[in-house]
Amino acid sequence: MQREMAVPYQLIRQAILDRRCASAWYEDYIRVFCPRTIGKDKDGADVVEAFQYGGGHPGGLSSGGMWCCFRVSGLDWISVNGDAWRTGAR
Repeated sequence: MQREMAVPYQLIRQAILDRRCASAWYEDYIRVFCPRTIGKDKDGADVVEAFQYGGGHPGGLSSGGMWCCFRVSGLDWISVNGDAWRTGAR
């Protein structure tokens, strides 16, 4: 893991362990989400699977939210919030 990635990775990992929701800036949108798993994609990049329930999304976000996969390196301004834990149908 690259040193500059340690803080975002650890924030997301701790949010998963604590079942806490988070918000972050990702690909030109504020995303509000519940991170579920963290791992690597086929290229070896750190990624987080999350249920996004608020904020923006290219093409719009459905009223019920949606499952997303975010590259950890693309998440900026990450903060854990006090929203209730949510999950969506897969």
